[in-house]
Amino acid sequence: MGSLTPDRVTGAAIAALGMFFYFVFIPANVETVDAQWLEPESYPNVLAVLLSIFGAALMLLPSTQHPPNAREFGMALVFMITLAVGFYTLSHFGFMITAPLFALVIMLVLGERRIFWLIGGVVMMPLTIWICVVELLGRSLP
Repeated sequence: MGSLTPDRVTGAAIAALGMFFYFVFIPANVETVDAQWLEPESYPNVLAVLLSIFGAALMLLPSTQHPPNAREFGMALVFMITLAVGFYTLSHFGFMITAPLFALVIMLVLGERRIFWLIGGVVMMPLTIWICVVELLGRSLP
């Protein structure tokens, strides 16, 4: 299979995390609801399976690129701090206010400047999430 590289270790950890979510975390923390055509655990299960598949792919087919330099590491750190602030503000201001602003900040931090993609990320993605969660699953958002 090859040598033990950071990609292989990361891929194994991501695949294991996806399996943990699928087999342990989601069944223990998602409520079952009657009279729904789409079960509440459907989306989390799909994402957990994808996490496992992509983790396994990274493990089996590691990257040939160089490790990140200091600038790339700094950008990753800014991204993680932005995520933490976004999750914190979500609990205080709610989804409808936080999600569009959070999406815009994340896209700008990642370097996206094309107006079509910015509008899609700021308007369409939060709207799609709201429709899926509130309308299709019958759940509330914060």
